[in-house]
Amino acid sequence: MPKPWVEMLPVFEGRVNHMYLDGKGVVTCGVGCALRSPEEAGARFADPRAAAEWKAVLAMERGHVAEWYAARTTLRMSDKLINDALDIKTNWAGIMLYKYAPEYESWPRGVIDACLDISYNCGSVAGFPHMLAAIRAGDWGVAAVQSRREPPVSEFRNDWTRDSILSAIALEAAA
Repeated sequence: MPKPWVEMLPVFEGRVNHMYLDGKGVVTCGVGCALRSPEEAGARFADPRAAAEWKAVLAMERGHVAEWYAARTTLRMSDKLINDALDIKTNWAGIMLYKYAPEYESWPRGVIDACLDISYNCGSVAGFPHMLAAIRAGDWGVAAVQSRREPPVSEFRNDWTRDSILSAIALEAAA
């Protein structure tokens, strides 16, 4: 059985306690949490100074690794705030999964984890209608094939997603 999504997300996204610009120039923090506005930064950091720091980071030079921004920023997220972003009931991935598949809680854990990762990475599972149809039909093999994302998503991440969905087969066999 593949490791759960909450354990794999920091492997896929990193774990950074300050704001930085990701490869697309989006202000980001935590475990790849996009901060789309100064207000969102203030809420995520639970600090009124975060809005000003968000604006400063947005104006910084792009193309650096996250650590480069550490020396140029002052605010730091606590481990609790970073971990709170992984709460399925309140994070973007969980909210989007519920929006497009409100029945997801009845799915096997690995299937939920795979769909959470796709939602987190792609914004939602809405762009994977064939995968969702296969999941709803309990066709784990087809769902696994349909879960594949194009680069820059790594083969490692795609393999984990596929294997997470396929773990449902082992669960059914054991039942």
